[in-house]
Amino acid sequence: MSPNELRDRITHALQTITADTLHRVWDEFDYRVDVCRVTQGAHIEGLCLTHEKREQLPLLTVYVVPV
Repeated sequence: MSPNELRDRITHALQTITADTLHRVWDEFDYRVDVCRVTQGAHIEGLCLTHEKREQLPLLTVYVVPV
């Protein structure tokens, strides 16, 4: 797959995201942040990445464009 084809597929996928989907994702994120706050992060300690592992992850940039 060429970079242009990949760009086009990503663009198309982003265009299919509805406002309802964004609201549901935001609500879920808000809920998880509240759980982290209440448990003081205890439920996610096992998920923490070491600095070395974080450096190996590819960078991901997310653009949110209001419609």
